[in-house]
Amino acid sequence: MRALGFVAVLNAIILDFYHHLEWVNGYLQFGPIALFILYIFAGSFIASRLYKGREEPEGRNLSPFIHSMMITTALTVIFAMNIFVGQPNSNIFNISNSEFWIFAVVVPIISKMLSRKEEGVPEHG
Repeated sequence: MRALGFVAVLNAIILDFYHHLEWVNGYLQFGPIALFILYIFAGSFIASRLYKGREEPEGRNLSPFIHSMMITTALTVIFAMNIFVGQPNSNIFNISNSEFWIFAVVVPIISKMLSRKEEGVPEHG
């Protein structure tokens, strides 16, 4: 299921660079993400009905290696598309804009710091 979500996000990233083509529209770009979100909501609704009164089983966690490879792949696609195709339609995928660097660097660092504080892991420094 995570692979489908990852492919939907990559689809949105890649098609953002081809905004000038007539066949690229919002349905084609953001449709797979919307379907993935509906799939998640439907799955959680069905699971709540199935496990009503019982404890739900634990889901498998994504390994840190797979998680880092997904992020590396997405960033590589963004950098390659900026270099070889040109400027995207939105500023969040434009590497010459500060919005991209906030989204790609600052937010993950702050998220990691906050998750460590919640887990009670001692900070170094």
